[in-house]
Amino acid sequence: FVLRLDLLHKPQAIRTSFTTTLDPRATYMWVVESLARTSFTPEDAVFEMENGRVVQFNPGRTGLVPDARLTTLATIHALTDKQTDSVAIAGIPLQPNVTLASTNSLGIHEFLSGGISDFSNSSKNRLANIEAGMNQVKGVLVKPGDIFSFGDYLGDVTAEKGFKPEIVIKADGLKPELGGGICQVSSTLFRAVMQSGMQVTQRKNHAFSVSHYYPAGTDATIYTPVTDLKFKNDTPAHILIWPHYLDKTHLAFDLYGT
Repeated sequence: FVLRLDLLHKPQAIRTSFTTTLDPRATYMWVVESLARTSFTPEDAVFEMENGRVVQFNPGRTGLVPDARLTTLATIHALTDKQTDSVAIAGIPLQPNVTLASTNSLGIHEFLSGGISDFSNSSKNRLANIEAGMNQVKGVLVKPGDIFSFGDYLGDVTAEKGFKPEIVIKADGLKPELGGGICQVSSTLFRAVMQSGMQVTQRKNHAFSVSHYYPAGTDATIYTPVTDLKFKNDTPAHILIWPHYLDKTHLAFDLYGT
């Protein structure tokens, strides 16, 4: 269905005004087609640990029996009143058989916050370093009251861990070193921590703005053992750090807890 906006020829002061022509039947058919292309099946949560780390994880998902009629009415209302740019799909929720809270006794019950970064146009070696750096902190559990140190989990940056030579920012200029690009990982985690409201106890920005860490001021340098990213878990439960790729150019860090 195509929403037609008929622009009105008005004076400059109110030229942004417009009228909306809607066909309720066409809108309903569009909603039905859209719902048919979407999965609303609930997903069971998965939480598996080995040696104190989470190795398999899925937070689960609430399903839905969608109501096309009510969703159509909400869509028409939103388009007519222009008060929102999104519409919640109406229907009856379906709970999964296994919820995240039922999989553990650590307080890992819900999504707390997330951070995203764009690593477009990264070299092959930089991509390898992002992958290797992400694996060093994936599935880490931070106890209540503990301070997480990125450097402690990263350890020595070696070829045995999968790190490759890539450009890093040094005091005397740009030079290739093992692990160049790890800061994509630490910066993305830093953004998730900022969104959570937990206390950041150590963090240093880069010497100058880097396109991979846009927007400026949301980056976190890692250069062990001198420069680290640390935060305190001041929540009442454990925190799960779970990084993953959103797509081929975006890295995400999700934090789960209570």
